[in-house]
Amino acid sequence: MSPSAIVHLQSRRRWLARAGVLLMGMGAAAARPAPLPAATRDRRDLVIAVSDSGESTRKVVTDLRRRFPRAQVSDAKAPAARKAMVIAVGPVALRAVMADVGEGPVVSVFTSSQVYHSIIETAGERRSGATAIYAEPSPAAQLRLVGMLFKRPVRTAVVLGGRTAFLEPSLQRAAAATKMPLVVENYGAGDSINGILSRTSDAPAILAIPDSLVYNSENLRTVLLTTYRNGQAVVGFSAALVRAGALATTYSEVEEINAQLEELVNDYDGNGRLPEPQFPKYFRTLINEDVARSLNLVVDEIARNFAYRPGQR
Repeated sequence: MSPSAIVHLQSRRRWLARAGVLLMGMGAAAARPAPLPAATRDRRDLVIAVSDSGESTRKVVTDLRRRFPRAQVSDAKAPAARKAMVIAVGPVALRAVMADVGEGPVVSVFTSSQVYHSIIETAGERRSGATAIYAEPSPAAQLRLVGMLFKRPVRTAVVLGGRTAFLEPSLQRAAAATKMPLVVENYGAGDSINGILSRTSDAPAILAIPDSLVYNSENLRTVLLTTYRNGQAVVGFSAALVRAGALATTYSEVEEINAQLEELVNDYDGNGRLPEPQFPKYFRTLINEDVARSLNLVVDEIARNFAYRPGQR
C-alpha cells in the first residue's frame, strides 16, 4: 500500500476512537431526511423509557412525541404502568426496563442485536413479551449493496463471535435471497483478528456486523489497514465506520427507525402480537468514494441512491 494510502486511513483515527458508538450501530446522519407525515395516533398507554437527556436521545424522543402525542416520557428506572407498552431507547434503558416487574410489551430501539440478545437472555419471563428493531443495518440490504458495488455476486466473508452466532441463519437467508456467496468465519476463544483476516483474505468483500469481540477500538485500525492492503472492500455497520475507511454501508436515520416502530405499534394494536426482532427496513446508503477509487470500483448512481424510505413502494 502506498504511503499516501496509509496517510489517508490514518487521518481517520479519530473515528476509530469512537468505536463504542460504532458498535451500537447507530449510523451518523449523512443528510437531512425528508419530513414525514404528522402522526394521527392518540395512544395514552405508551411509555418512552430513556436513560439520559443527551442530544441523540432528545432527537429520538422529539420524533416519537410527534408520532405519539399522548405518550409518557419516563426515566427507564422508574416503574411503568403495569400493562403499558414500553419503548426502550438504547441499551441502558432496555436493561432497566427488563428488570422492572411490568407486564406490558417492550420494544427495544437503537440497540444492536448483540446487546439486545445479551440483555434478553437474563430477562427471565419478561423476555417473551419483548421485541426489537435492531440498530445495525439489515444483512439483506448490505449484501444487495455489495452486489451493486461490484456489479456481480462476489464471495463475501462475515465474522461472528460467540454472542453473534445467532445471526448466522438470517445471514444465510439473506445470502440465498441475494445469490451472494457467503463465507461465515467463527471467532473463537483462541483466535486473533490477524488470524481471522488471514483466513478471509481471498474474499473480495467483508461484511462487518457489530460484535465487540471481533471489532473494537483496539483493532479497527488493523482491520481497515489490512483489508485495504488486501484489496478487500469492507461494508461497515454504520456511517461513522465508512468515514473511518470502510467502503460503504446502508444506515437508518432516527425518523426512519421511528417510522418502522410506529408501524409495529399499529400492527400490535390490530392483532395483539409482537413480531420477532427485526432489522431496519427503511434506510439510505453512504459510500466512501476515496476508498472506492483506491479499490478500482466504479460506483454508479444505482448504488449511491440505493434506499428505501417510508411511504416508498
